[in-house]
This record gives sequence, structure tokens and C-alpha cells, in this order.
Amino acid sequence: EARHTVIGTLCEEETRHGRKRFVRFFVEPDDTKLSLLLYIDDPGDARLGDKVEVLLPPRRAHADTLVGTLLRTFGPAASREANYAAILSDCGIPTDFPREVLAEAEEVARRPLEETGRTRRTDEIIFTIDGAGAKDLDDAVSLTRSPKGNWLLGVHIADVSTYVRPRTSLDAAAMERGTSVYFTDKVVPMLPPALSNGACSLNAGEDKYALSCLMELDAAGGFVSTRIERSIIRSRVRGVYTEVNDLFENREKSPYFEKYHEVYPTLCEMYKLYLVLAEKSRKRGALELDQNEAEILLDERGEPVDIRPRTRGDAERLIEQFMLAANEAVATLLSEKNLPCVYRVHEPPRPEKLAEF
Repeated sequence: EARHTVIGTLCEEETRHGRKRFVRFFVEPDDTKLSLLLYIDDPGDARLGDKVEVLLPPRRAHADTLVGTLLRTFGPAASREANYAAILSDCGIPTDFPREVLAEAEEVARRPLEETGRTRRTDEIIFTIDGAGAKDLDDAVSLTRSPKGNWLLGVHIADVSTYVRPRTSLDAAAMERGTSVYFTDKVVPMLPPALSNGACSLNAGEDKYALSCLMELDAAGGFVSTRIERSIIRSRVRGVYTEVNDLFENREKSPYFEKYHEVYPTLCEMYKLYLVLAEKSRKRGALELDQNEAEILLDERGEPVDIRPRTRGDAERLIEQFMLAANEAVATLLSEKNLPCVYRVHEPPRPEKLAEF
């Protein structure tokens, strides 16, 4: 696809002809692959060092020097806000929702929950576990034992489809975005906040629509049965990975024990099932790519002060195993019923790539 604009930092160069001094403004592109000299005749309100977006001229074949038109100014190039705005603009990601989309989201979010065609599971021990900074909580888990001693694992996903109906303004806005975009301390949501942080977020203590995948697993982690149903759930606690990891390590002595006391017995059972599922994955030859990610630490002003490895503990791996189990269970159920679905399939890695990794 042809590039029509360039984002970069506004600079100036000075030339002299005799006693006359000439200043020309140019843009140093953020994309280091662009080897062009891009001038702008009128910088408008932009200041030196600002992050700007410039429209390229229409005819530029074989031209190394171009004169473009200033489209917008994002602010000082070193500022966080300017870089966020520039990245979003460069990727074509819209940040504002049209008025009618916001109104539709607020209207559907206000509707009272209907129990018709749904199973009420608000009396069950169901809860979420996410990162400390997560605001849109879209999955919750539950675990009990059957009379036969089998595991009854529930993975409950926020039922967004109840609110976002086909061919509505909300549907069109979601299609345009495709996904939420996450920065270190900022999220550009796929849906308006009334849904993303409100009606479609499984906040603790609130009744929410969900799609529940209910799996019966034997002692070895094998699937006995799977059922999918529309439900109404209520998360008991807003679990945080670091807190649950501390709970697994220190148990009743953890400073977070009081917060989790209601769900602690369930967490202990979940840990047992996690070990079973992890061993099952290992025996099947699952490729373990458990590398630490980078975590950017911010101060109270939101400025980065340090970068350190983000360590994954058993809580993260537990949720990962439960989600993998739900994915496999749903895919198997759809295949058995000959229902169409979109699958993501990875070919086995080449031996030399795996050895290099």
C-alpha cells in the first residue's frame, strides 16, 4: 500500500547566500526505513522538536527531496502523549467514537438483565484473575467436583454479543477497530467505555451476562463432556496475578489471604487441576515458550522510571491452562456438530529455528 503521510520530528536547517540567511523546515521521519528529505513550507503552529504528520506530494517518482503539507501537530516529540497520538494516527486507529455509537452503547448498557434463556450462576464461586492494571475483565473461572470425583471446570466469557448486535452502529465501530490497543498506561478500547469497562466487564459483585464453557474432566485431565450455555454470573473477587502467586506461595500467611478467603479453597483445587493439565500438555509435547516479558514501571506522573522482566508465576500459567482447555473443548464440540469456525493453526517449528531459540 502506498504511503500518503509521514510522521516525524520537525527540524530546521540554515543556509546562507552571501549575507542572507535562509531557514528551511524539514521532518526527520520516525520510520528509519524512509530515506528521503521531506521539507515543509509552512510549519503553522508547530514548534521545533514537535511530532508532526505531513502529507506527501502526489507526484514524487524518483525524487529524493520532497515538499509536503503539514497535516497535524501532536506536541513535543519527547512527550508520551505525542507519541501515543502519533502511533495511533500512523496505524490508522480511531480514538474517538461517533456520538451515535456512544449513545447506543450507553442505551444497551442500561438495559436490565433478562434471565430468559440463561442459567443463573450467581450463587457459585466464580471469580476473575488478571493483571493489576486490567480494566476490561472479560473472563472468569470456576471449579467444583462431580459426585464421581471428576473436575467440573467452568470458563465464563463476557457475552459481548448480547450488546453488540449485527449491522448496528456498535457493530460497525467494532469492525473498524478490530481489537483494543494497549499501551503501558493507556488503552484504546474496541468498544465504548460503557461496555468495555462497564456492562461487558466482569466486575466483582455485579451480575453479568456470560457465555459459560462447562467441562467435566477426569483425574488425568481428559475430557468427559462439554456444555456451552448462556448464563448470568457474579464474580466474587477481582483476582490479581501477583496476589494469587503470593497466596500460592505463602498460603494463610499471605497478606492477601483475607481478600481471597472466600475463594481460597477453590483456588487450592484449581492449583491441583492446573498441575494435572500442565503435565498432560507436557506429555503431548506442547512447546513451552515461557520467556519473561518486559515490564515498564511508571512514576506517579506516568513517566517511565525503570524496565524489568515481568515474571510469570503459577497464577498466569493456571489461567493459561484453563483457557487452553476451554479452547480445545469448544473446538472439539464444534467439530463434532459440523459447525463452521475460524481456527488458528501453527505449523511445527523448523528444527534449526527451535535450536536457535
